[in-house]
Formats: sequence, structure tokens, C-alpha cells
Amino acid sequence: MTDLISRLPKTDLHLHLMVSASVDTVLELAKRHPDRGVPTDRQTLSDFYAFRSASTAE
Repeated sequence: MTDLISRLPKTDLHLHLMVSASVDTVLELAKRHPDRGVPTDRQTLSDFYAFRSASTAE
């Protein structure tokens, strides 16, 4: 069973987690970990997480 779960795509979970945190929370975490590739200013972060549809993040 663990093998099956590890092979399943995680995109829906990832998308859900990305939109469940507020911009302020993500911004605070991004500033704590600037080497992780997440923008550290509000406008760029908002643009970074702009979704065009439920199946694609741009």
C-alpha cells in the first residue's frame, strides 16, 4: 500500500496546500528561507501564485 501511495501524483495536494496559506504566512516563510525560490516581496509572490484554472498554476 505504501508503494502505491508513493507512486500517486501529488499535484492536487500541492495545489491545495499552496492556496490554503495566506499571502502573509507564505511571505513570512519565504523571508525566513530566501534560498527556496519563493518570492520574498508581496507583489511578486502574488504574481507567482496566480492561478488561471484549477488544473494549472502559472
